[in-house]
Amino acid sequence: MAQIVAILKHTVADQGIQAFYPATQQGRLEGIANHIIQTRAVSQLAARWRIPTEKALEFTKLALFDIVLFLDDSGSMRGYEEGARIEDLKVILSYVAFVASLFDADGIEVRFLNSSAMGSGIKNDADVQKLVEANPFKGVTNLGKEMWGKVLDPLIVRPAQKGTLQKPVLVISITDGEPYPEPASKIRDVIKDTKKALKKTRYGEDALSLQFAQVGNDKAAQDFLAKLDDDSAIGGLVDVTSNYEWEQAEIKRKTGKDLTPEDWLMKLLLGAVDTKYDAQDGGPKQKIGSKFKKFFG
Repeated sequence: MAQIVAILKHTVADQGIQAFYPATQQGRLEGIANHIIQTRAVSQLAARWRIPTEKALEFTKLALFDIVLFLDDSGSMRGYEEGARIEDLKVILSYVAFVASLFDADGIEVRFLNSSAMGSGIKNDADVQKLVEANPFKGVTNLGKEMWGKVLDPLIVRPAQKGTLQKPVLVISITDGEPYPEPASKIRDVIKDTKKALKKTRYGEDALSLQFAQVGNDKAAQDFLAKLDDDSAIGGLVDVTSNYEWEQAEIKRKTGKDLTPEDWLMKLLLGAVDTKYDAQDGGPKQKIGSKFKKFFG
């Protein structure tokens, strides 16, 4: 248990979330660590992904956060690349939801860009997949408006203002393109307003961490997301993970090493809550789903 507690302590300091986990409440971190041990979350992950325990332990950091999946169900997900974007979303989601539900003891929240369907307190990846299977994937990409109305305001800002926010929140948004018809600046403004509102609460701006993960091969979408990551006003709250092949090509160019699907997923899940996962996007246009299936079986 001491090893897990040490990881949690480091993450609290690294992410500036002491308002939720003050040093005077050491017992809370020990309670989280004990729950991880009792549920065998680390060994379950190591076995399913066939990874060393040392790597699986990295994901214990997620237990400090409430996790919200915000999924793009716009028409472009179905209309481009012969539906491959939806299939890629399903593949990625199967791994992301599995890990998130392992470590978020309260269960994860799921919201969609267009559909009013939602999931609350979900504790297994199968229930997330059922929501996706039932989704018609139609509509536009008003990313800023919908993220504010469905996630940032009701799940983070208002609870923070009331002093009832129990844990910092990690929002993982999986999307395929630029906002449309709303202006691209809308999502930036929404995140900036959220940051400003949180700074006025006892929790501070670090109550929110945002991860944007891209599916599909839209270069304009990649550039749009990269601008969010690099934005001086909001970049500290945002991490971006590009298409797997783009990330793989960039890592290969910079280090000469191959990026495994496991490493890509680690960045997607931990990039917004651990400063060391900060690889940049880049590379050629390709698809991803089959590579994940081959790696994880």
